[in-house]
Amino acid sequence: MLAKHLFELESTFSVLLIEFILSGLAVLFLATKLSKFCDALEKKTVVSAVWIGAVFLAIVTSLPEAVASIGSAVMEGAMNLGIGNLCGSNTFNLLIIVLLDAISGQGPLLRQVQSQMIIPAAGGTILMGLVVAVTAFHLTPSSTAWAPWAGAAFSLLIFGSYIVLGHITSKESGIPETAEAVEVPGKEARIYNYTVRQIVGRLAMYSTALVLASFWLLKVCDTMAVTPIVIGEHQLLLGRTVTGAFLLSMATSFPELFVSISAFRLGQTNMAVANVLGSNMVNMSFIPIMHLFAWSGGFYNQIESSSIIILCISMLMTCILMLGLLLRSKKSFLTLGWESVCMLAVYAGGAALVLRAGLQL
Repeated sequence: MLAKHLFELESTFSVLLIEFILSGLAVLFLATKLSKFCDALEKKTVVSAVWIGAVFLAIVTSLPEAVASIGSAVMEGAMNLGIGNLCGSNTFNLLIIVLLDAISGQGPLLRQVQSQMIIPAAGGTILMGLVVAVTAFHLTPSSTAWAPWAGAAFSLLIFGSYIVLGHITSKESGIPETAEAVEVPGKEARIYNYTVRQIVGRLAMYSTALVLASFWLLKVCDTMAVTPIVIGEHQLLLGRTVTGAFLLSMATSFPELFVSISAFRLGQTNMAVANVLGSNMVNMSFIPIMHLFAWSGGFYNQIESSSIIILCISMLMTCILMLGLLLRSKKSFLTLGWESVCMLAVYAGGAALVLRAGLQL
């Protein structure tokens, strides 16, 4: 890795951890720049804030997941690092909504969110369910009779479903925000004076830099997954699924975290939630793209059970979210709505299961 080349040291886990932090900060910085230009683009064009959040901004902030996942598909033996990243990112994204609920201070957050947010939430649940079903099918003995074209057919089904659901989301969720415009002081005000062409040019430039930083982050995490952590006389190996589901997914979810908090502070609660739910849909569309780059007939057979557990956790958390959007309950616990409390409990229990199954002593 970079630290090994610069300092001529063996890549110990502590050195890799420092490099992980640096690469994660680079991803966050570039994603921050991208989000500001996305906001400027929304103000320069006649497009609803919900559509920008659920579709365009979701794709932009999912660039790190895209690079990490597609990159892992072409790296030898790293596929489950990418799968774990996508599945783990979905759970971390949902925790962002819990965080927004904690800092809102105005009762349960979901009472402030449009009911149309059920559409991207349901879309993400459908796509995650398809991935779980396809993987479960490939674990059955009869699946070998359908190989190798069955995996390709399922990938087309998943990606086609994403296209349809994305279209429905953009069509049905296109309700503009009612928040008042906020003046941006200092240097940041210049961004909003750029022309549309200038904004698109900056978006392309920062997107390219973000792709490179994300690939650096992927390489660091892949090395961390196979580098033992020495604890006294014992050695602990994280493995690629656990590393992808917790470390890599946390770092690649920084853009969603920053964008959602920034939008929420500007009073654009719907855009903040739409960005999270839209990103979860986009993440699932990367799995068939991984299959295309890996071009393996046994692609779905290689997905570890820990990733499926994480997806089931994400589906359950999303179902709780949709129930909260329907009921719009005023009940809360401390500063959290009951939906956020339930989502936290599900995540904690699921994370314990995944760690127990994935860690190698």
